[in-house]
Amino acid sequence: MVAQDIGEGGGRTLLEDLGRDLSHITAMIVHLAENDASRRQAMACQAPVTAQQVGFLISMRHARSAVFDLDLANAGWSVLLELYHARLEGRTVRISRLATDARIAIATAMRWLDQLCAHGLVERRADPQGGRGVVVGLTEAGRAAMDDHFAAMKTGWALG
Repeated sequence: MVAQDIGEGGGRTLLEDLGRDLSHITAMIVHLAENDASRRQAMACQAPVTAQQVGFLISMRHARSAVFDLDLANAGWSVLLELYHARLEGRTVRISRLATDARIAIATAMRWLDQLCAHGLVERRADPQGGRGVVVGLTEAGRAAMDDHFAAMKTGWALG
């Protein structure tokens, strides 16, 4: 039974069927690779996200919670968004202001800051204006992760 009429229909051989299947799989891989290359190229060409865009996203999250009369925001994500917004605007943030802007309790902000610091995304430092105050901000890794997140979102929107 070597390369005989094992295929279904038309007297194709097993090798012919395998060749046809392999050609189909190869075409699918090429298509996926081209789509991935296009997506990566689009990400590389996109303008960076602006403070105004992040501010709009934050206001839309607050509006969503108001419409549903229910806090639908994740506190950790709210902290990251506020810190990213502050970074894009070039301002420092005290923890009390962060909690107020993120609309979360200071204790909740502190818990999330502990986790985000442990993951290397956020750092605490002495307030440059003196006193005993502490400011928080994104690390370079945190900023890069947020940039990557928004670039992926913009690419998804453009491709969708």
